[in-house]
Amino acid sequence: MIGEEVQQLGGTQQIIELAEKLGAAVVTSDGAKGAVPEDHAQSLGQIMGRRIWGENPVQDWLGTCDLVIVLGSILPQRSTSGIGLQLPKEMVHVLLDGEAIGKNYPVTVPIVANSEAVVQQWLGAIGDQDVHKGNGFQDDITSIRGNIRHSLEENWGNELRVYETVRAVTPRNTIFSLDPAVAASRATRCLEIYEPRTYMHPHGWLGLGFAFPAAVGAKVGKPDSPVVCVTGDGGFQYNFQELATCAQYGIHPVVLMFNDNAWGVLKGFQGDRFGEDRKFATDLVNPDFVKIFESYGFEGTKVNTVKELGKALENAIASGKTQLVEVQTPDGFGALT
Repeated sequence: MIGEEVQQLGGTQQIIELAEKLGAAVVTSDGAKGAVPEDHAQSLGQIMGRRIWGENPVQDWLGTCDLVIVLGSILPQRSTSGIGLQLPKEMVHVLLDGEAIGKNYPVTVPIVANSEAVVQQWLGAIGDQDVHKGNGFQDDITSIRGNIRHSLEENWGNELRVYETVRAVTPRNTIFSLDPAVAASRATRCLEIYEPRTYMHPHGWLGLGFAFPAAVGAKVGKPDSPVVCVTGDGGFQYNFQELATCAQYGIHPVVLMFNDNAWGVLKGFQGDRFGEDRKFATDLVNPDFVKIFESYGFEGTKVNTVKELGKALENAIASGKTQLVEVQTPDGFGALT
């Protein structure tokens, strides 16, 4: 299990090498999505499930394993024990923050160290020895990958198609910056990420308005990589004035906005708990976002279907300029087809 410390400090190549030698499955915790390519044969993606992340078969499967090696994750309660994540009784936990080890799960072998350095030593100790778990365990990993896919198709079929379309028209090195909107919670499970530090989101309780200024910063830091800001209509308005910064300094992220004219997370929260007739202050009166972009000298496109989304996003990235792709979702993100 790879965590946020590895995402920040490095070591993913060594971890991939170790996983391939062992034939071990690899999962990522909150804050580490993309630390290992999610299309790698050993990858089972993110550990998050239940609550806003949907049912995830990997959560129960992990508890059936003999051992978990946790590398660089504090195992935050909100996305591990707080959502019922099952882990094996035997745990090796490597973390620079020694005070966080053992907070939410008992640890068999605590190691206060940099994960990259520890894994490098393990690889040196293994050398040319054959320590692979064998084809049987690899078959288990493949089976769980299939179960995860089936679960997503069954429960979030439309959302999965949206992000498969997004992924089909974006290069592997595309940097995604996300607000804590409904679309972002689905992206955690449905949007495959292939490179470290190319998936930025506020993995905590707060964060509305994060995505757009973070996308601007990412484009400054990695000007040759496409940058896509995934946001909702409400969150984008926290910091849309940074369009002026983009215009003034020639910074060109793409904004992919899912517009439901509402605080979508809160609308769903209230509807689920109090019924459809008891919603308060969840609807929004929005401006014409395309005209806002045009007023800064940029272009914008409104789309209504997944197919239109794919074409518009492909064109926006190819342009190399700041553009808005505004996806109309009047019935919510999950209803987009």
